Amino acid sequence: AKYKQTAPYVFEQLEASGTLFEYNLATIYFEMKDDEVFRISSDFVPLPPGHSLPWLLADGVFALASTLFFLLVPFIIVIHALVQRRRRVESSAAVRSMRRYYAGFVLLGTALLANNLILVFRMLANNFRSFSEVSLQVLLNNPIALMAIAAGVMAFVKGRSAASRKQQILFAVTAVLLIALIVILWKWQFFHLL
Repeated sequence: AKYKQTAPYVFEQLEASGTLFEYNLATIYFEMKDDEVFRISSDFVPLPPGHSLPWLLADGVFALASTLFFLLVPFIIVIHALVQRRRRVESSAAVRSMRRYYAGFVLLGTALLANNLILVFRMLANNFRSFSEVSLQVLLNNPIALMAIAAGVMAFVKGRSAASRKQQILFAVTAVLLIALIVILWKWQFFHLL
């Protein structure tokens, strides 16, 4: 690879003859200590402007909370439905409708999460995957997110009057975590092909 110095101890790539240099070492930083090279580094995941450490920590907290929520709640919904059926608890048509839309809301949030976890694991397993190998998963994010939002709106509309206070709080938590997940994925360009 050929590099040009663009700032003190910073070199930008002009041309490269291998994928290692082309993708991972586009910019090389030399850190000096006592007039000797202490560390040579590069950005594997360059951060876009505006991504400071507090924002990254907030993204991490919301991503972890969303991940745990959307992995656990589908099991809780199934267990709750089985218990209600076993007890033969009758609900009004409005409550049943709201529960169906809420289950769809959660399952679509889980589908969005699962799609992106699979994408991340596939990329970590082979970071030189071709564009065509991952484009379908990126393209699926938009319809999954839109269907999740639509199911959330329908659950809200159907359950506005029928939902208990506890159900309303659970719905609000679900909505906040899904919106946070979508915003994080959007910021990290999981909804864009290029």
